[in-house]
Amino acid sequence: MNLTSDEFEKISTIRKLVLDWAVGDIHKAAHMRSDYSGYMDRDILEAAFPWYDGGAMIGAVILGMCAIQLVACFNKSVKDGQAFINFVDKYIPQYNGDELYSLRNALIKQYSTRCYVIGKKGEEIIYIISNNNSRLHLTRQNNVIVINVEDFAKDINRAIVQFFNDCLNGNQSDEIINKIIEHYDKHLPKK
Repeated sequence: MNLTSDEFEKISTIRKLVLDWAVGDIHKAAHMRSDYSGYMDRDILEAAFPWYDGGAMIGAVILGMCAIQLVACFNKSVKDGQAFINFVDKYIPQYNGDELYSLRNALIKQYSTRCYVIGKKGEEIIYIISNNNSRLHLTRQNNVIVINVEDFAKDINRAIVQFFNDCLNGNQSDEIINKIIEHYDKHLPKK
């Protein structure tokens, strides 16, 4: 699909909004700097709130799942759950789409740092949400997988940027591009 300048602008605007709002909220929940260089005013937060533990890590991961779902749902050719799985498998292949979708569902229903998920082979998978442990990110031992929030946020950011770049470069289906433009026309104020 050859985009008009108006369509290009609409898709670019939606990309910026998704990155600013959805990924930005992940940073805020985890008290991360938007450039991933560490935490916002950690010393001040720890001095003011001795119980401060680095932010709402589970909340940050749930927001990450919401960001994935938001972008994945522009694909209306499949149900939302399958759209989520397809997005993960295509744009964040270091994760297993089925397992991450199961984690998404478990987090929303249980709000737990340890989520028990049934994997493709029927095994129980335990996810542990971590922060400030990049070396442990996506390590797996005996069906225990660690997700480090900072790395998860980076992965989602890269995936969303790539998804929208594919749209802008004509590497996405016309149906998805039209859904994004329709979303823009429906939800954003006219100039």
